[in-house]
Amino acid sequence: MKAIIFRVWACFLLVWFPVAMTMPLYAQVDDFTGDDFFGEDSSMADTEPQSEWEKAVEIESANDAAGQESTAEKEEGGESETTDAETLLFGGDEPAPPAPKGGESMVQNAVIEGVQISSEQGAEPHEKIITVYFIFRDEPTSYFYEAQHRGKKIVFEFNDTEMGISPIPSAKEPPIQGFRIEQDKVDINAQIRGLKPDWHDLVRVSFFMDEIPEITVKQEYSIVSFSFKWSTDPDKVKA
Repeated sequence: MKAIIFRVWACFLLVWFPVAMTMPLYAQVDDFTGDDFFGEDSSMADTEPQSEWEKAVEIESANDAAGQESTAEKEEGGESETTDAETLLFGGDEPAPPAPKGGESMVQNAVIEGVQISSEQGAEPHEKIITVYFIFRDEPTSYFYEAQHRGKKIVFEFNDTEMGISPIPSAKEPPIQGFRIEQDKVDINAQIRGLKPDWHDLVRVSFFMDEIPEITVKQEYSIVSFSFKWSTDPDKVKA
């Protein structure tokens, strides 16, 4: 009887012992692979900490993407960038004034529209008073005149002035044989070394004379005139 009991116990131990030895191993595997090994958030098991370089790269990429989106929005909306210097100089949205081209004046020109010659009776029967009128639209900035005795000419030059569309015919009244009008340009900095050229429009009117009289010049807003006395007596002319 005892032998039978011993054999049964031996068989039980042979079967149970291997099972008992493998149960702790399975328990350890479950502990390492279970959800509670890394705490409540198991996603940390597959995440490695970022380095400072990787963080900087991510920040720079985000900034670049934001800049590209801003540029695209401005292009779609038709906006243009304006520097602070342009805002101060030209008032923000107002465009900068165009630079003058070579030989082009930025001054508003007057326009010479006519030259008239009139004659009136003087104090003496042989005497007359001759007046020449230059008629302008607006006013020349300045003018210059001279009597050229050798060439028997009286020349007027009007600065910042141009000729109009309508032609101005020549006229004569002794001692004036006639006159000629020319359009020209002058560099007012030509005589100053080192300065850039400053071109201005100019109208030159030349009167061709029999003799050179003594003239008196007057100016009103849009009219410049010169006048002189003249005699029909040849003996008085020389005097």
